[in-house]
Amino acid sequence: MPGAGALFRRVASAAGVEDLRDYLAEAQYALVFAGLGFEVSIEPHGRKGPDLGIARGGEITLIEVTRFRTVHEGPPAAFSENVPEILPIYGDPLRDIRKARDKI
Repeated sequence: MPGAGALFRRVASAAGVEDLRDYLAEAQYALVFAGLGFEVSIEPHGRKGPDLGIARGGEITLIEVTRFRTVHEGPPAAFSENVPEILPIYGDPLRDIRKARDKI
């Protein structure tokens, strides 16, 4: 898989657990697309470009893999004795939706 060596080097030299998880997410999706029969290249335009290039049937698509990191604890677990019938709203939905769209 073209570019796999660069990804393995980043995995081996990850600065911390979160960076390692980011790199492993890229590897996971590269393997998923390869398993689906796509030709996969990692960082086809270099480190500053998209994470993956996938091709099949003469069509090429570029993919940016994003792993959203937990920022807030989130709502309480469902079916707990202390949870009301309707889960409470948490976070800031307008901010969080905008952030997700901007990231995409």
